[in-house]
Amino acid sequence: KDWMQRGTDLFESYSPTLALVGGRAGRLDTGKTFEIKGQRKSIPGYTPGPLFQNDGPKYGIKYTRLNTMDPRTGIPFLFVYKVNASPLIATRSVFLDTGMYHPGFSCKGESGISFDFEYSVRMWKHNYQVGLYYSYFRDFENSRSSGTWASAARTKKRMVTWRRNNLQLYYMYPGFHHKVGTALPVKLNKDKVKKLSCGKRSMKNGRCPGFETGPRKKTSEKSG
Repeated sequence: KDWMQRGTDLFESYSPTLALVGGRAGRLDTGKTFEIKGQRKSIPGYTPGPLFQNDGPKYGIKYTRLNTMDPRTGIPFLFVYKVNASPLIATRSVFLDTGMYHPGFSCKGESGISFDFEYSVRMWKHNYQVGLYYSYFRDFENSRSSGTWASAARTKKRMVTWRRNNLQLYYMYPGFHHKVGTALPVKLNKDKVKKLSCGKRSMKNGRCPGFETGPRKKTSEKSG
């Protein structure tokens, strides 16, 4: 569904401040408590308890659906505080200038869970923006029985890393994460996006009708 072109059009629409776009899920840390995971007996090694991250709303295909769009492209879009991999689309220059992904969020071959959140928070801290749209990627069907979920021991280690990395964000960005940081996308959503003007069935290539060409057409018409 032309996921890369739509992502590129969003970067062009919000240039030069949009630096990271996620295509799967994202969240705003506007909740009043920490997120607490319950018991999941079907997943060996899963440890319930607090995750040391804010229990704010989650957005995406499997969560709260996007009801706003970029008014220039008609693409469903929302500014979010943190985005999940994958896919992640980042501007190369900003990625290099701000230090790329943090190497301290995992050892080789182990879960790097929350590396995407750290990079998201870092973008806001450096006065850039982070957004969410639909890439329409399909999740791997056996994700709960492979990789870092493949055994009870791996799952337990994943849970430890998950909590450690979430907590680490508060030490890395004191006074910013999470209240000050999440207020930035909340404000932008009031000023820079508009209510979605169509339903899923009426979309064409992931856009509302009348926006199929993206922002480039408007630019060329104005210059011509």
